[in-house]
Amino acid sequence: MSKLGSLLPGSALLFLLLQPVLAGTVLMINRNEVRIRADATVQSARIATLRQGDEIEQLGRKNEWFQVRLSDGREGWVNALLVQERLVVTGVGVRIRHDGASGSLALVVTVKGQELGK
Repeated sequence: MSKLGSLLPGSALLFLLLQPVLAGTVLMINRNEVRIRADATVQSARIATLRQGDEIEQLGRKNEWFQVRLSDGREGWVNALLVQERLVVTGVGVRIRHDGASGSLALVVTVKGQELGK
């Protein structure tokens, strides 16, 4: 039996049929109140205030700051200590592989909306 078949019996064909897709990083506010800034400094203008549990999309990173997109489409910056990183699958059939090579063994296929631990 192949390694793939031993991981998830009967699913080898499923692995072969699925197209590669992307997953996006979601940040969740983990403090009572967090200010989103116009730039990656505490001195920059506040563009929004978010509450614990609110989610934002990570666009980039600059030192200890994340560049983010708010649910209304505005972009800003938040200190990395004030959010919890999560990986939420945004596509169908995202493969989790043994290592970083696209040809490496796919260990599992996730579903859209599934949240992955770090």
